[in-house]
Amino acid sequence: MRYGICAEPKNIDIVQAAGFDYIEPALAPLATLSEEDFSALYKKYAVSGIRAEAFNVFFPGSIRLTGPDVDFDIVNSYCEKALARASALGAKTTVVGSGGSRNIPDGFDRSMAKKQMVQVLQIIGDAAKRYGIIAALEPLNKQECNFINSIAEGAEMVTEAKHPNILLLADFYHMQVENEPMATLLNKKGILRHIHIANSNGRIYPVHPNEDNYAEFFEMLEKIKYNGRISVEASTDNLAADAPKALQLLKIMEDK
Repeated sequence: MRYGICAEPKNIDIVQAAGFDYIEPALAPLATLSEEDFSALYKKYAVSGIRAEAFNVFFPGSIRLTGPDVDFDIVNSYCEKALARASALGAKTTVVGSGGSRNIPDGFDRSMAKKQMVQVLQIIGDAAKRYGIIAALEPLNKQECNFINSIAEGAEMVTEAKHPNILLLADFYHMQVENEPMATLLNKKGILRHIHIANSNGRIYPVHPNEDNYAEFFEMLEKIKYNGRISVEASTDNLAADAPKALQLLKIMEDK
C-alpha cells in the first residue's frame, strides 16, 4: 500500500519527514487561489520529495449538489478548474465527500436528490477522465450528512453513475460510527479505490493496534487484495509526533 496524510500543504515537510508516500490536502481551497499563489504552491510541491497524490474536501460549501439550488454549469466549471490544478500537483485520486454540499435540504424529494447526485458524479467523472484522475465517493456518517451514509449506499451510487472514473472510498471512522460491518467490504474489490482511517474514539491519529477495530478492517482489505492508498484523516495537536506513530501502526496492521 501507499500511505498518506490528509494535511495542509504547509505541512508537507512534516509529512515527508515522517516517512509517508504522499500528502492529501483539500481540493476546494485550490480552486480559489490566484494564479500567482497557485504558481508558488506548484513550486513548493516541485521541490518536495512527495506529491499530492490525493485530495479530499472536493467541493466548497457554497456549491450545492442536491436540492432546488443545484447549478450543473457551476459544478462543471468548478470541476474543470479544480481538477486541472490537482492534476498539475500530482493527483491520482480525489475524494468526493463534501457532506455540506450534498446534504439533502429538508422537504426535498430524496429520489430527485439521488438523480442529481448521479449527474454530479458523471460531471466529475468526465472532468477527472480528462486528467487521468479517479474520483472516489465517500460515504459519511449520519451526524455529518443525511445522504450516502454506508458503503452499500456509496456502492449503489457508483454503480448508477456508470462512469469508469467514479469509484468508492471506505472510511474506517465513518464505518465505525455507523456500526457498519467490516465484512461489507468483501464484495467491493472492483470498485474500492481509496481508504481513510482515524481512531474512531475521538477521530484522532491511530497509534496503537488495540485501540480500535483495525485488525478486522485490515483483514477485509487483505481478503479483497486491496493494495491502493490509505490516508490518515484525523486531528492531532502534534503532527510531527503523531505522524510517525500512525505510519508505524499502518505498516504493522498491513503486515499482520
